[in-house]
Amino acid sequence: MMKRTVAPSARKKILNVCILLVACAVASLARAQGRASAEQGSLTLSQLIELVQIPAPDTLVARQIAERGIDFEVDDLLLQEFQNMGAGPRTMDSLRKSLLEKQGAESVAEWMERAEQQWQNGDFSTAMQYAQQVLAVDPANQRARKIAGVYSLKAHDWDRAASYAQHVISSGESLEVDVQHRHDMFVSVSLCKGKLALSKGEMSFRSLNNKDHNFTLPLSEMEEFNINQDKAAVHTRITKLEKGKPKKQNFDFMSPDATYQKSGDTLYLECPRCDSFLNFLHSLLESAVAGTQAQ
Repeated sequence: MMKRTVAPSARKKILNVCILLVACAVASLARAQGRASAEQGSLTLSQLIELVQIPAPDTLVARQIAERGIDFEVDDLLLQEFQNMGAGPRTMDSLRKSLLEKQGAESVAEWMERAEQQWQNGDFSTAMQYAQQVLAVDPANQRARKIAGVYSLKAHDWDRAASYAQHVISSGESLEVDVQHRHDMFVSVSLCKGKLALSKGEMSFRSLNNKDHNFTLPLSEMEEFNINQDKAAVHTRITKLEKGKPKKQNFDFMSPDATYQKSGDTLYLECPRCDSFLNFLHSLLESAVAGTQAQ
């Protein structure tokens, strides 16, 4: 029997045609699904979970949400669950947009009003909860972002506070951070609690223990800043003119939650979330110094 072979170029053409036919079939199916979606009603929670877990293409799931809508309530926790399932960015955006349209702008405005009222009353935790509800459906809401950011700073949740703090610094506004200024003594270490403020090209420290420890330093004269792991501090070095002569000064800043404990003759450090604080403050100083140099 005679065997026939197909030339490589011919095989390539056949493969291209097959790919084209499959692509056309997929496109036709997607269009058919789009026409049928209006007749299928709103997506249920179980239907959306099934689409995300298959997983269906991100663009297809997003289009289903946009065309059909959803018939279930979404909060911040449920949005996080969908993200954990692997929902794509378009799906998450469509879900937030659908929720905003479903609940209406009045609900968001009401949550925002409650958040600001509770903040003024000093109930920061409740204010944060309302702010998170707003951000779940309107991530760009600046007032809610401010409440969430300031609360995170107050709670020393450095990872959550990072994006807000960076936004404040890049906008040229002032920012206060709880810190401790480290004083190295001859045989011990002294920590001075206070507020570190970054604003208008300056870095200032306001002590909560001793006003004589207050100081203001120009960021433009900062020679170096780095993370000193041995001291668990962000080390800064600045040259200042005193009586017409340059004088180098070192300033080390530690987490407000850091404490030194003594066991016999040994001094040891306890510093919860220490790395998060060091990375947070170092990143802020980078942004602040870069902004000063760009002026």
